[in-house]
Amino acid sequence: MPDDPPLVITAAHCLPHLPPAGRDRDSDERSYSGLLSPLGEPPTVAAECLFVDPIADVAVLGSVDNQERATEAAAFDRFAEGRPALRVGAVRQRGAGWVLSLEQQWQTMHRGCGRRWKVAHTR
Repeated sequence: MPDDPPLVITAAHCLPHLPPAGRDRDSDERSYSGLLSPLGEPPTVAAECLFVDPIADVAVLGSVDNQERATEAAAFDRFAEGRPALRVGAVRQRGAGWVLSLEQQWQTMHRGCGRRWKVAHTR
């Protein structure tokens, strides 16, 4: 939705360390300075980990607290602004798709249906 805050979905292993468990933790304990950047540039943008699952290797990042870290929150917003949105939903039919490799090359893949989304193979 247009008014929803921007989120970054990434691999959990890209975090420098896992944040401490527990909802009562301070925002700073879940935040990372200099974590994000456009591809090929040094990381300079701070982000807060909103969700992480180390088994599934997925993490959801958002802006740091804009009251206590206004400059870093504004940098996150500038980083996210104008970037294409990823729509997330259930895979309802088999078909082709794309994945970005670790070598930063787009590769075609075939996806299947079922309880879990999975890459059948890439080319």
